[in-house]
Amino acid sequence: MHYTEISLELRLFYMHKYICALEDALILKYTFMNKAAGRYFMKTIRLFDDYPYEKTFTAKVLACTAREDGLYDVVLDRTLFFPEEGGQSPDAGFLSHARIRANVCDVQENKAGEILHAADCPFEEGAEVSGEIS
Repeated sequence: MHYTEISLELRLFYMHKYICALEDALILKYTFMNKAAGRYFMKTIRLFDDYPYEKTFTAKVLACTAREDGLYDVVLDRTLFFPEEGGQSPDAGFLSHARIRANVCDVQENKAGEILHAADCPFEEGAEVSGEIS
């Protein structure tokens, strides 16, 4: 290998590490600032981008709020449910925790990057749920 190739690889490696560290710091700061307000605002990890053929996943409930129509908006830390966007209809399926099995009939993404799962049963914040695309 030539000297300039090695130094370029090293520069890219350290630049990537630096960017990852900044990203982690921003997420922690953003989460901490909003924790005082009683709500986490964290972008949902979009598993469907990397695993388009998967049908099941596990995730942590970040928030669950009641809606006027009797459903609950459930925000997860990661999801396989594709939200309604670009003319494509949203995925449907189920979220489960212990003996609760909630039907997910709608999935939307808000401006903060959170993906809202419209479920017919509430979940406690912090609960580990299993998701299944039907």
